[in-house]
Amino acid sequence: RDHDTLQFASTAGGLKKYGYLLSWNELLKWRQQNLKINICIVGSVAVDRNKGYRIGKGKGFADMEIAIFNALGIIDASTTFVTIVHDCQVYDELNSKLFDPNTDVMLDYILTPTQIIEIKKTKNKKASKQLPYKIDWSKLDKKRIESIPVLKYLHQNKHRIQQPQQKQ
Repeated sequence: RDHDTLQFASTAGGLKKYGYLLSWNELLKWRQQNLKINICIVGSVAVDRNKGYRIGKGKGFADMEIAIFNALGIIDASTTFVTIVHDCQVYDELNSKLFDPNTDVMLDYILTPTQIIEIKKTKNKKASKQLPYKIDWSKLDKKRIESIPVLKYLHQNKHRIQQPQQKQ
């Protein structure tokens, strides 16, 4: 693809023209073919430049999607997590008590109009092939699980799908 096409593809109009919603069957095919997502762009309201913590809109949708991809094996420790925010959304520190390392996604890079911030992590996530992010079934009611095909599948098969173990 040429530069102009790629530039356009990165816009909302380009998404409408070139993008499409992955079906549940396509996700299962990715799992069967052992396909991986290399980079994941995550929306954020505020970010911690030192530890990679992020705050979204507060409903946990991005974290849930990532936990689902993790459970399916579509992402792993080699997946890079990036957010794009304005400089005013970047903080030196967010209170770590707000975050659960088993469910809240931590960033590898923060991109702003003026800087690219690489997060220097104390633990190398690349040392482990598996990400810690898991579905917290205790936060989901039965009606919600039954109404969302991917959650229903994962819930019915959770004993066969290896989920990351929660650290005590």
